Amino acid sequence: DGQDAAAVATINSNFGVWGDSSGTYLYIGENDGRKVRRVEMATNIISTFAGSGTAGTNDGVAATSATFESVNNVWGDSMNNIFICDAGNNVVRKVDVSTGIVNVFAGRFGLAGGADGVLATNAKLNSPVQAYGDSIGNVYIVDKLGNRVRRVDGTTNIITKYAGTGEVGYHDGDGDKTSAQFRFPQGIFVDSTGSVFVADQDNHIVRKISSAGIISNVVGTAETSGSNCDGVDATACLLNEPYSIWADP
Repeated sequence: DGQDAAAVATINSNFGVWGDSSGTYLYIGENDGRKVRRVEMATNIISTFAGSGTAGTNDGVAATSATFESVNNVWGDSMNNIFICDAGNNVVRKVDVSTGIVNVFAGRFGLAGGADGVLATNAKLNSPVQAYGDSIGNVYIVDKLGNRVRRVDGTTNIITKYAGTGEVGYHDGDGDKTSAQFRFPQGIFVDSTGSVFVADQDNHIVRKISSAGIISNVVGTAETSGSNCDGVDATACLLNEPYSIWADP
């Protein structure tokens, strides 16, 4: 670590990767290792970016001294501040690029729940597994065990329910994102138009929420798993627990 070529490094259960817009670094969420690793692309050297490797809840410390319960997906905003989903602690944490200090961005350590309309740091999350932001600073959080997508307003830092009733199951909501049901959603991506894509893991589909708030299925057949996704219409194919999603420009 810190001197190893990335290709020969050992990683303990990698859950997600994110690369910055300049192509300088690749970040890797190391779930069981309770760390975020960073590869410098020019040299291919890997080092620890955040996490001591010890389970815990310390905050307001240098990123490499921080303790996590688990590290899921990693994402960075336009300033390259790094957001880390610490699902085991029910929080999303943020590493400030200017100081290297990690603090809770959303949720409260160890408290599971679904409070909305409050500051994100006063809210309760339920196993947040991925965060992703839009072009105007809002951050969307997949609340896996809460079966919802939450949104933190980029100006006020107030968290609200964005999609999902919170009940586990499948329902298309008749196109209404807040009436839809998810079954343990896992991944999220926001495109340049503001459309939000969600990998709805145990419903075996990828869903799209348009900027107008309309939800639809774009890949997979709801509640049916399989693997016949070659050469068929995307909405007719069968997926098997989709975890992550990403789109090119």
